[in-house]
Amino acid sequence: MNSLLFVVLAVIAFFLLLQGLIRFAAYRRKGSLIPELNGDLGRRIKNGNRLLLYFYSPACGACRSMTPVIEKMQSENKNVIKINILDESNLARQLGVWGTPATLVVENARINQFLLGARTERYLRKLV
Repeated sequence: MNSLLFVVLAVIAFFLLLQGLIRFAAYRRKGSLIPELNGDLGRRIKNGNRLLLYFYSPACGACRSMTPVIEKMQSENKNVIKINILDESNLARQLGVWGTPATLVVENARINQFLLGARTERYLRKLV
């Protein structure tokens, strides 16, 4: 019984450590310059627009709860961009997105905020 408890605690500790490392990596991305990107997103970033980039996965439960909020904000503001991490894995890798949901606020070709996890609509509206 003690060995089973040890294994369970070790697994929990591993996932907490991993979560902390991911959050630390996101924190370190704040203020970093965005690499050159092609297409419409690259042009919008170069123009210095303040953009909210929302990375999601269809399989993510927290993403499914946030996506209707993001879609509502998208219909009201053209600077809110929803990005499927499965379709745009290269972009996610370039920007340092390791998990979902991830929200990046980009301004003047720099990452102004890098948030991991679900957020409320009120909080997201303050970012844009």
